[in-house]
Amino acid sequence: LKPSSAGSHRPRPRPPPSLQRRSVRSDMAAEPSDHVVIGNLPADLTDEGLKSNFEAYGNIKWCRLFGGKGGSGTKTAIIEFSSVEEATWLVENLDGNVPLGLETEVTVKYKPKTGGKAGGGGCEKGGAWGGGGGCGGGCGGGCGGG
Repeated sequence: LKPSSAGSHRPRPRPPPSLQRRSVRSDMAAEPSDHVVIGNLPADLTDEGLKSNFEAYGNIKWCRLFGGKGGSGTKTAIIEFSSVEEATWLVENLDGNVPLGLETEVTVKYKPKTGGKAGGGGCEKGGAWGGGGGCGGGCGGGCGGG
């Protein structure tokens, strides 16, 4: 038998903190924003239920609920919070977890910035989200103010 090398094994060095932070950010897919996209919401969730469940996490400026694509039986929402900090807390703490008032895990990501292509464009005050690309309404619709 060979002598044990357990005592001479050196642990692998940890990457510097700057690289560790980047690895966390890569999971978020989009630049921090006050807009978040929440997926895997229950099919029976209403606009009012969305607002009442998520206003516990921050001041909601507006929100919009969308039916799931492909018959998945789940819904997706876009919520604009009053600050990037509120949205960041949600992305960092609620993604992959069960929000208050719901029974299933949700996904929470920053809303990606989109270019000026058809169906693109962000939801700016007074404009329509997605250029009418199937969302059926503009900002301020759904459960938020305008």
